[in-house]
Amino acid sequence: MPIWTKYALARRVTQLNKLALMLAALTASASALAWTPYQAEYHAYRDGDQLGHATQTLIENQSGSFTLTYQSKASWLFLSDKRKETSEFRIKQSKLEPVRYHYQRTGTGKDRETQIRFNGNQAEVNGELIEHTNALDNQLYQLAIREALANQQEQFSFSVINQRGDLRDLSFRVAAKETLSLPFGEVEALKVERVREDSSRQTFIWFAPSLDYVMVRIQQFKDGDEQADIRLSNYQAK
Repeated sequence: MPIWTKYALARRVTQLNKLALMLAALTASASALAWTPYQAEYHAYRDGDQLGHATQTLIENQSGSFTLTYQSKASWLFLSDKRKETSEFRIKQSKLEPVRYHYQRTGTGKDRETQIRFNGNQAEVNGELIEHTNALDNQLYQLAIREALANQQEQFSFSVINQRGDLRDLSFRVAAKETLSLPFGEVEALKVERVREDSSRQTFIWFAPSLDYVMVRIQQFKDGDEQADIRLSNYQAK
């Protein structure tokens, strides 16, 4: 295989991985909101080409807990990336309380799986204990964003154990209010920016107040170049 072809293929694999990570970021719901079970679907684009899709669902269990499930698939030529995340959580004294989290990735490249069990300020990550203070899992921080927006907050930070099992602090701020034209239709949304220091990456997320602050778009840039643009295509309250 010519060197230029190998380089182009490697670059495309990297782009596909980034797109899949963006799809993974779509798992969101509401906390102190209506808690209406729902299903949302998204289309993923890069440079105007549709390369993937994602689905997220929220259900209420008979025990009173909730389960948030996300599935995504991205592909280009013979390259593929499939991901699934499942979070079980409770609402305790108006706060999100994670119970269990499961992440699985398959496709081109290295497969990955992470299982987390939460117990107070301890979390068992693939058999290893992590001490934390009020940490959320890789999906629930976006539920917390929606709650913060519903409470008219404009800056917020969360402690998160991500899909790799790493403990991180994430910060966000409201950047603007915009009208978006999406596959779903035209919606008014709040644009939220991930706050990073000394990074060439930019992440913007839009939430629609008219849809209980559901996430309707996420866009990421690196060094000024768009890496992915994921947009709501369908939403149904159950």
